[in-house]
Amino acid sequence: MDHTAKIESIIERYFNGALAEYREAAMAAMTAGKKIPLFRKVDFSGHIQKFQDIKSQAEALLAEADAIEVPESDEMGLELLRALKGSLEDFVELQKRNAAHYDLMDRRQYRKNKVTVDDFRLSLTGVQTGTGRAVESLDLLERTWRYSHGEEVETGKEDEEELEYEDEEIAPKDAKGLNRISEKSEEEIEREDRARPTVYGKRVYEEEES
Repeated sequence: MDHTAKIESIIERYFNGALAEYREAAMAAMTAGKKIPLFRKVDFSGHIQKFQDIKSQAEALLAEADAIEVPESDEMGLELLRALKGSLEDFVELQKRNAAHYDLMDRRQYRKNKVTVDDFRLSLTGVQTGTGRAVESLDLLERTWRYSHGEEVETGKEDEEELEYEDEEIAPKDAKGLNRISEKSEEEIEREDRARPTVYGKRVYEEEES
């Protein structure tokens, strides 16, 4: 299999596998997060594990992409490979942020964990930021792939403006459904988000007295 076929194979598995699973997982997790009952705890461990599984799939695809050697003479192949790797890297980071967010959602249900409103806002903002980056790099990958197949790709000013993100807003339509929460700069969010330790997996807590 030559380098072009390898790249195409990874893109197909990315689009039809990890991406498709992520859309379902994200919707299911958001639905669970919006319907937390008053006197019963919700177990988010299944959602956390799903994001971890998707991350593993994407990391495996990224490892395959890293191993592909494209001749310097194939400029289009190099561009497509760069776009693919960039998209996968952002997608992996998004899975990490989602897993961390629902880990926090799980712990937030118990007062003894002392999860604050600021903790929640920071976590959600991290997911928003990760989603924006993932959508942008995925859009670039799709455009590059279409161009490599001889399709016309719009690159006008309107399209460029659609990919601009502000701290308080996620522009792309694919990112709808996430609340707009951020009063901090992206640098502050990144610094705090990366410094916060997270532990994934199912947690068992003692029930608190009402």
